[in-house]
Amino acid sequence: MTRRLGHWLRYLTSGLAIVADALVALMMLHIAFEVMMRYVFGISVPGTLTLVSKYYLPAVVFLPLAMAERRGNHISVEVLTQVMPRRVQKALEVFAWILATAVFATLAYQTLLDALKKTRIGAFELDFGYQFMTWPSYYVLPVGFAAIALVLLYKIAITLFRKPDHLGMETDDGPAEPAVSKRI
Repeated sequence: MTRRLGHWLRYLTSGLAIVADALVALMMLHIAFEVMMRYVFGISVPGTLTLVSKYYLPAVVFLPLAMAERRGNHISVEVLTQVMPRRVQKALEVFAWILATAVFATLAYQTLLDALKKTRIGAFELDFGYQFMTWPSYYVLPVGFAAIALVLLYKIAITLFRKPDHLGMETDDGPAEPAVSKRI
């Protein structure tokens, strides 16, 4: 069970990160095209500001959150905990994961409600007289928050139940071998 879930979460986080990477490239091309059109031909491309602020940037920021958690790339401060026994460190880490899961699950739920509301009203923005639908962009946040909450739940479960890690945690030296979680 943990093997399939770990592999599934690995593919999910990698897929979301690939989408974010592709959107960075697309945003770069879009902005370069806008700059060229404006300074060479004196024409602004309608929708550039809306697409960048409502589609590209939220996706680039929120979709890779789960990948960063999977890799252990989020900032952590260990000034006090580094002198504590390993067992206490692990217990505090699990406690932090539980709190973070609660926060991200709450954010996923609330942003999903906001996205559903924007869908119902058909949210859009006007740019140079053109109407751009923005309601689809609101679904990026709940997807990103739900993905990181799932990764955190997985980490909690494999630690508490002492199961092998099949998430494919990566290190600076490349992918780590699946290992059994250490006992709390």
